[in-house]
Amino acid sequence: DPVSGMLLDLGLFERALAATRDGLDHRLLDEVADLGPATMENLAGWIWRWLAGRLPGLARVTVYRDSTGDICACLGIDEGAA
Repeated sequence: DPVSGMLLDLGLFERALAATRDGLDHRLLDEVADLGPATMENLAGWIWRWLAGRLPGLARVTVYRDSTGDICACLGIDEGAA
């Protein structure tokens, strides 16, 4: 917002993140629709697809595995790519 300088309403962000989390929480990742094999890359892409329509201007989704320190970032998905 050019007047307030706000980049994103944090309430909107929290609601979008909660909806995304609900799609994954207490589920076996191999059984989540549209995820594919449960890799960090696919998880980051799945989260991107969930959030992109809800959060205009989304720039990156990062998935971090605490146990090993592995990290994967998705900078966007071209749905038209083969």
